[in-house]
Amino acid sequence: AALLFRSASTRASRDVVGMMVLGGALLILFLLNTRSVLIVAGLSILFVTIVSALCQPAQLPTLALKVLAALAIITLAFGYTDVESATAGEMSDRFAFEDQSTAERVGQYEAAFDKIKEYPLTGSGYFELGGVPIHNLFLSAWVNAGLAAFVLVVIFYLAVLSRWVSILRTFIAYPERWVVPIAFEWVAALPMLPLFRVWLAGDG
Repeated sequence: AALLFRSASTRASRDVVGMMVLGGALLILFLLNTRSVLIVAGLSILFVTIVSALCQPAQLPTLALKVLAALAIITLAFGYTDVESATAGEMSDRFAFEDQSTAERVGQYEAAFDKIKEYPLTGSGYFELGGVPIHNLFLSAWVNAGLAAFVLVVIFYLAVLSRWVSILRTFIAYPERWVVPIAFEWVAALPMLPLFRVWLAGDG
């Protein structure tokens, strides 16, 4: 929602309100420990910067300075954080990828591969581990319905991905073709969330 809000700005000047909304959304994601979404959010912002630079090469120096400034702020924030504090300890534990959520996903993947070895062609039918479906679209398709379902999911995923890349190439090469009154680079980043999340949270 914050990315969509950010994309809606048509102002030539700096979109301060959009920056505040996006920053607030990122802060909420950080506090709520939504790691996979935070990873996508970070990649999306980097992607937006790259697409913007490709669409408007004249802005490349300014964008490069912004990226360097952001990296410097992050480095300073980590450098001056009291590692002994309770808050730092809590954040470190959250983002260490050694918690129960990560362990459960590893267990799901191991169980999925065992099922695939047992029923590679037909699948084993709908499968849950501990009452939870497999959090990976590709593995769950293969486990639940066999090789054909897995191939269909891969074909669909690649079709969406190739169409997205084709659209990106078109509007980067010919920015004048983008006539919708919102910022293309922010719209371009939107597919990253569903495309990435199917690996981590896309069950059957």
